[in-house]
Amino acid sequence: MSQHLKANAEGVAAKRRGTRKVPTSRFVRLDTLEQLLSRLFGDDLFAAS
Repeated sequence: MSQHLKANAEGVAAKRRGTRKVPTSRFVRLDTLEQLLSRLFGDDLFAAS
Protein backbone atom coordinates (compact mmCIF):
# COMPACT_ATOMS: atom_id res chain seq x y z
CA MET A 1 0.00 0.00 0.00
CA SER A 2 1.29 3.49 -0.82
CA GLN A 3 1.72 6.32 1.62
CA HIS A 4 1.01 10.02 1.39
CA LEU A 5 4.12 12.01 0.52
CA LYS A 6 3.39 14.67 3.12
CA ALA A 7 3.03 13.97 6.79
CA ASN A 8 0.24 15.36 8.95
CA ALA A 9 0.75 17.70 11.92
CA GLU A 10 1.96 14.77 14.05
CA GLY A 11 4.61 13.84 11.46
CA VAL A 12 2.81 10.68 10.32
CA ALA A 13 2.50 9.85 6.62
CA ALA A 14 -0.82 8.03 6.41
CA LYS A 15 -1.46 4.97 4.25
CA ARG A 16 -3.39 5.63 1.03
CA ARG A 17 -6.21 3.11 0.70
CA GLY A 18 -6.92 1.82 -2.79
CA THR A 19 -3.43 2.46 -4.16
CA ARG A 20 -0.60 0.02 -4.77
CA LYS A 21 3.06 0.33 -5.64
CA VAL A 22 3.84 -1.08 -9.09
CA PRO A 23 7.45 -2.15 -9.68
CA THR A 24 9.22 -0.57 -12.64
CA SER A 25 9.89 -4.05 -14.02
CA ARG A 26 6.15 -4.43 -14.75
CA PHE A 27 6.29 -1.64 -17.36
CA VAL A 28 7.18 -2.07 -21.04
CA ARG A 29 8.84 0.71 -23.01
CA LEU A 30 6.98 1.58 -26.21
CA ASP A 31 8.91 3.72 -28.69
CA THR A 32 6.12 4.85 -31.02
CA LEU A 33 2.51 5.94 -30.88
CA GLU A 34 1.62 3.03 -33.15
CA GLN A 35 3.05 0.58 -30.60
CA LEU A 36 1.02 2.23 -27.85
CA LEU A 37 -2.21 2.13 -29.85
CA SER A 38 -1.58 -1.48 -30.84
CA ARG A 39 -0.97 -2.39 -27.20
CA LEU A 40 -4.14 -0.62 -26.06
CA PHE A 41 -6.55 -1.54 -28.85
CA GLY A 42 -4.99 -4.53 -30.63
CA ASP A 43 -3.40 -4.97 -34.02
CA ASP A 44 -6.74 -4.75 -35.87
CA LEU A 45 -6.69 -0.96 -35.48
CA PHE A 46 -4.26 -0.62 -38.41
CA ALA A 47 -5.65 -3.42 -40.56
CA ALA A 48 -6.80 -2.33 -44.02
CA SER A 49 -10.54 -2.53 -44.52
